[in-house]
Amino acid sequence: MPPARVNNLHYSLVKHGYSRDMQVNARYGLQMLMLVDPQTRSEMALSELERTLGCQLVMLESSSAFTRQTSTAPVALVEVTPRNQGALLNQLLGTFTVNPYDHLILLQRVPGEVDLDPFWQCRLSLYVPVFQGFDPLYTALDQFFSKQREITTLQNQLREASDIAMLSMSASSQLGEIIRFLEKSYNCSGYSELGALLNQTLERLGIAGCGLIESQDGAVVYFGEQERRDAWQRLMLEMRSKGRFVDLENRTIANFDAISVMARNMPEVGSEPYGRMKDMLFTLVEGAEARLRTLALERAVTLSEKAKSTFLRVMSHELRTPMNAILGFSHRLAAKSNAEPYSERERNAASMIHDNARRLMEMIEDLEDLSSVNVDTESAKRRVLMEDTLVATLHHVEQQAQRKGLRFRAHYSEPGMQAELDPTRLNQVVKKLCANALKYTAEGEISVTVATRYHHSCGEQLVLQVCDSGVGISPRKLQGMFRPVSQLYDDYVNHHQGTGLGVAVVKEFVAEMGGEIDVHSNEGAGTCFSITLPRFKHAEPDDTVELF
Repeated sequence: MPPARVNNLHYSLVKHGYSRDMQVNARYGLQMLMLVDPQTRSEMALSELERTLGCQLVMLESSSAFTRQTSTAPVALVEVTPRNQGALLNQLLGTFTVNPYDHLILLQRVPGEVDLDPFWQCRLSLYVPVFQGFDPLYTALDQFFSKQREITTLQNQLREASDIAMLSMSASSQLGEIIRFLEKSYNCSGYSELGALLNQTLERLGIAGCGLIESQDGAVVYFGEQERRDAWQRLMLEMRSKGRFVDLENRTIANFDAISVMARNMPEVGSEPYGRMKDMLFTLVEGAEARLRTLALERAVTLSEKAKSTFLRVMSHELRTPMNAILGFSHRLAAKSNAEPYSERERNAASMIHDNARRLMEMIEDLEDLSSVNVDTESAKRRVLMEDTLVATLHHVEQQAQRKGLRFRAHYSEPGMQAELDPTRLNQVVKKLCANALKYTAEGEISVTVATRYHHSCGEQLVLQVCDSGVGISPRKLQGMFRPVSQLYDDYVNHHQGTGLGVAVVKEFVAEMGGEIDVHSNEGAGTCFSITLPRFKHAEPDDTVELF
C-alpha cells in the first residue's frame, strides 16, 4: 500500500479521536470479523486500521466461515452488493443459532439498489456507501466505537456500583437479593423483562409489588399483579408528582424519573423494620433506574445509526440521479465534432443538463441549510422592518414567476411593520416555500402575505403565508408533509418525487425561531403554507430598528 494512503488513514482516524497513545494490543482478543471482496481488502489500509482501532481483524473467505467462530466478536464488517445481497441475507438469517457477532456493519462499493430492511434482523447497526473512497467508512467506525465506549462506560459504572454494594452489604440476605437483581439486570434487553425481574426481587424481599416504567416515547409499561392492573396503574400515575416516597397506609410508592414502584405489605410506618425496608426499596429502584438509562441510551444509539443510514440512502439516490443525466448527456455533446450543427435532440440534451445541474445545486443548498440547524438563533434576533427584510428575496421570486408567466403578489397588512426575529432564517424560509410554489404551479399566481395578530396567551404574533394556485397536495401526502428527515426514504421509494428535504428544513428553521408551520391544500386548487412566529421577544420592545 502506498505510504501516502496509510498516512491519510492515520490522519483521518486521529482527527476523529483516535491516537497512537490510545492503541490497544490486538493480543487482548478484541476482534472485528471482515467479509469483503479481495479487491476491497487490497485497497484498505488494514494494518494501520488494526493498530489504530486496537483490534484484531479476522478475514473471512465466505459467509459460511462465520460458523467456525469459537467466540463472539463485537463487530462484523461485511461488503454487500446488489448481486450478493440475497445470498448473504439467507446465510446470515438461516445458518446461526447464535450470531457470532454483536453488531453488523455493511459497506457498499458497487453502486446499485440494496434493500437494507431485512438486514436489521441480522443486528445491522451501520450502512456505509464507499463509492468514492474509504474515508466515510473510517469516520463511521470511529463514531460507532465512540458510542459503544459510552455504553460500555455506563455498564462499567453500574457494575462498579454493584461491586461496591456487594462488598458493603453482602452480610444481609435481603441486600444480597438486591445485588443479584443488579447483576441480572445487565441481561435484560427490554422494559417488560426488567419489570418482571424487579417484581420477582420484591417478592423475595417479602413484599408484594408492582410498578410502571415510562419509555422515551411516552409509553407506559406496567408490571405486577394483572387482576388489579387498572387500579394500581391509575394510583401510581396520580402519585408520580407527590415526591420521592409516598406512604399510603401499608403501601409505599417510590418515584424516580423513569420508574415508579409500589411496595405493599410494608412494615408499620415509623418502625425500625419499616426504615430498613424503605432503604432497601430505594436502593433497588435506584438500580433499576440506572439500568433503564442504559437501555434508553442503547436504543437511542440504534435509532440514530438507522436514521443516519436511511438518510445516506436517500441522498445517495437523489444525488446520483441528476448526476447520471449530466454525465451522460455532456459526454455525448463532447464527442460531437465542432463543425456539426446541433440537432433538436441535442439542444434538448443541453437543456436537460442545465435542469439537472440546477436540481443538484438545490439539493446541495438544502444539505448546507440542514447542517446549520440547531445553531443559536436567539443571539441573531433583532428588531427589523419586514418590508426591508424580505424585499430582495421577494424581488427574486417575482422575477422567476414572471419568467414562468405567473402573477406574483406581496401584501403587508400594515405599513412599516416591525418584528423581532432572525432575518437570515426568515429569508431562508420564505425562499424555500416560494421555490416550492414555483415548482408546482404552471399557471395562475403566487402570493406572499405578512400580517399580525394578537393571541391571548402568546401576545403579538407574526403570520406569514405563501400561497399558490398549483396542483395541490393530496390528503394522504399532507399527513406526512412534516415528517423528520430520517423518514423521507419511503417517499422516495414509493413516489420518486424527491426527498422533500426543503420542507423538512423549513420546519426545523421555524421551530428554531419558536414558531409553528401549517399547510392547507386541495388537489388541483393550490396550496397555502402558514407560518406563525412570536412578533417580539419582549412584551415592550425598544424603538431601535435595524434597516436593511
